Amino acid sequence: MNARYGFKALGLFQSQEEIDNYPIAPSGNLRPGDIKYEDVNGDGIISSMYDYVKIGYGDVPEITFSLDMNLSYKNFYATLLWQGVTNTDYTLSGTYDTGVLSSTNYTASFAENGNSPYYRIEGAWTPENPNAKYPRLTTVNSGNNAWHSTWWLVNGEYLRLKNANIGYNVPSKVLKSTPFSSVNIYLAGTNLLTFSHFKYVDPESPSVSNGYYPQQKTYSLGLKVTF
Repeated sequence: MNARYGFKALGLFQSQEEIDNYPIAPSGNLRPGDIKYEDVNGDGIISSMYDYVKIGYGDVPEITFSLDMNLSYKNFYATLLWQGVTNTDYTLSGTYDTGVLSSTNYTASFAENGNSPYYRIEGAWTPENPNAKYPRLTTVNSGNNAWHSTWWLVNGEYLRLKNANIGYNVPSKVLKSTPFSSVNIYLAGTNLLTFSHFKYVDPESPSVSNGYYPQQKTYSLGLKVTF
C-alpha cells in the first residue's frame, strides 16, 4: 500500500554532448551535473506519465518491531524500550507535477534563496567532482533534478532507543534512621539513540514534507521519596 513511484535515475550527465544525445528531459534546461533518468518506454521523451516506475515501499512500513527490556542487579535497575521499522523509505526532496516543492530546510537542494544544507553543498557535482553524491547546485525549484526519483530515495528502516530509565532504590537498612520508607533516584530519557541510513533527517518523519519538526531528545533526573 502507498508504494512510491518516480523516475529511475541512471547517474549524472558529465558533458553537454551526453545531454544532446539523450532523450528530452521532463523539465528544465539540462546541464552537466544534472540527473539522467531512464526512458522506460523508449519514446525519446522522459515523462511522468510513461516513465514512472515503482521505486520504493512508501511511507507506511511493512514491518514494525519493538523490544522491551527490564534489567535489575541488586538495587539497580534499567528499563529500555527499543522501537524500529523496516521495508519503508522516504525521499530527501522532490517536486510534484503541480510544481510544488516538497522538502525541508534539512534537505533543501533547490532553494530560491540560495541556502542549502552544508552536506548538500559539499557533496554537489562540479567538473572537479564528477562522482558526486548530489547533482549540481541550482536555485531552480522545478528543474530536471527535482523530480521524484531513485536518486533522492533513502532506506527508511531504523532502530531507536525510544525510552530508557536507569535507577537506584536506596536499601531499606540505610533508611532506618530517616523518616523515609523508600527513596528512588532515576535518570530517564527519550529518543536517546537512533541507528538509521541518513543522519540528517529524523527517520520517523512522514517522508520529507514541509514543516515537519523532528523528534526531540529529552533527559530527566528524578527523585521519588515515600514517607
